[in-house]
Amino acid sequence: MAVTGTAKVSNEKEFKKTLGLGAFSVLGVNLDYPKLKELGFYVKDEDLEKERVFTGEKEGVATVRLEFAVQNLNNEDDRRKFSFFLENSPRVNKSGTLYSFINNQGKCAWSTNEDKYVGIKPEYDVYFTGLENCLEPRKALKGEEELMLFMRAIFANMDWRAGATLTYNTKKWFGENFDELNKDLKTDVVGTVIVGCTIKEKDGEDGKKYESFYNKAFAPGSYYKFLNNKGEFTALDIDGINKRIANNKGKSGKDRNYVNPLEELVVKMADSEYGCTEIYHLGKLKEFNPEEHFATSSSSVVQEDSSEY
Repeated sequence: MAVTGTAKVSNEKEFKKTLGLGAFSVLGVNLDYPKLKELGFYVKDEDLEKERVFTGEKEGVATVRLEFAVQNLNNEDDRRKFSFFLENSPRVNKSGTLYSFINNQGKCAWSTNEDKYVGIKPEYDVYFTGLENCLEPRKALKGEEELMLFMRAIFANMDWRAGATLTYNTKKWFGENFDELNKDLKTDVVGTVIVGCTIKEKDGEDGKKYESFYNKAFAPGSYYKFLNNKGEFTALDIDGINKRIANNKGKSGKDRNYVNPLEELVVKMADSEYGCTEIYHLGKLKEFNPEEHFATSSSSVVQEDSSEY
């Protein structure tokens, strides 16, 4: 026999993909390689001296990637990154008839006027602009709404009714300056967030699948106890939540049935027309088994298109 000895033993842990609803704490945004390694992320030794670049260009428009490093609250070995991509251009619907605006509490809404906020239902504009326009809406950038949904979930303990704000100078991000974001993520008011972790199948690579996440809705981490008790949301649960939402139309105050943010996240993911187009699980995080899951209908469209009317 020409070959003798035994096979080498790998010290690396086998990476197993997971999907489902997970609760995470945010460790930082756009961290350098040494910091990521310090926090327990895998970093190649040859990359430790490399500078990370998060800005770029798409068809002549400046872009920036905001990469949030997170830690699973229920698994100390589960560290991952959620990235949001912004373009330095105003967001407009596909037909060019509606323009996205954002106020200084991080909430977005469609406007029928390109230059100033005029909502689809102007009688409700005060809820978005505040009395005497105190919430100061401005044009929203492409990708900014998804980012702010995430940020508002993290800062859910803020007293928005008392005038709390969540606003950033986005020009700094396109200049590779993320100090303000990282400073905010270390304040006492920062919380945790529930994210719908998904599995995405990449086109053209023989069905290769990788971990992703649903970026159209999030829930504050404080609702994880509710998820832990529930375990998993069934089709019957989703139907019940949708009925409560439908019954709430036109009602206010005590006449409304409460639908919590986690339930809102679940029904948005499960929506047959505008919901999640990736492989998902509406329960606590679990290991991905390709034989148990299949992708949602390819005819589904992203939620963003729901405002085209």
